[in-house]
Amino acid sequence: MSLRRCVSFVSCLFALLGCGPPRLPPPPPADPPLEYVLDAEHIRRAAPPVLVAGDTERDEGRIRLGVLSRRPAIQECYERVLPANPDAAGRVDITFVVETSGLIHDATGETQVSPLRATRECVLNIVRALRIEGVQHAAVVRMGLEFENPLLEFNLPEIVLYPRMRTDAPTSAAVAVQAGNGELTSAEVQSLLDAQSATFLGCYTPLLRAPVRRGQPRPQGTARFELTLAPDGAVADIDRVETTDPLPVAADCLLGALQGLHFRGTGRRAVVRVPFAMRPQEAPTTTAPRP
Repeated sequence: MSLRRCVSFVSCLFALLGCGPPRLPPPPPADPPLEYVLDAEHIRRAAPPVLVAGDTERDEGRIRLGVLSRRPAIQECYERVLPANPDAAGRVDITFVVETSGLIHDATGETQVSPLRATRECVLNIVRALRIEGVQHAAVVRMGLEFENPLLEFNLPEIVLYPRMRTDAPTSAAVAVQAGNGELTSAEVQSLLDAQSATFLGCYTPLLRAPVRRGQPRPQGTARFELTLAPDGAVADIDRVETTDPLPVAADCLLGALQGLHFRGTGRRAVVRVPFAMRPQEAPTTTAPRP
């Protein structure tokens, strides 16, 4: 090829390249997803439904409300494990990615509480099925769920024992515990204890039959007990909180009577605080006012 032809070929090649379509700049990289750490939600065993409110002006609020729109179902995930694990309680942490389409993917969860692993999987199935409307930016979301299982606590009024107190015919525990269903109530606990008033009085009256020296007061005082109830309603433990002299013998008898009680099983633990007052007269004596 002659030199003239080579120069002409190169010139044509540059001309073709220069006349081609302009090259477009590469697209900008996609914005990375934001990260949101949402406030933990506390979910208490047997709690009534709650009205969930939040800030719908921001993505964080929309996402949180989207998750908590299924709060009853999330609570059911927790309640479902309690019959086999009545003391189960603790935290489940969930992480997921929400897109601007509202769809959720890469949902994962963690918990340190073995019985709550089934709860974790149940919650993740709920979260994966969500579609959260109005999300402006894709985001990685982290949120904690605190599952609470507080003891039932009953602080009963003082049970006053005195010789001429009225006692009804003995009622069996089997009858007394049929006072309700669902959660144990103070009225039901009180009903069962009232049914044993004759037994309780029998722990005190023998002390009044013993001869009393002149000038010595008749035995009287107080005794307080704290009963821990097992999920099946049995008395698992009793702590004698306080007993005034000279009533230790009567208190021992009362403790034995309380140990024999059986409350209705509700699948959860409870604490019952029972105070007794033992008096030789029907009403407490009053101190004369000082002049």
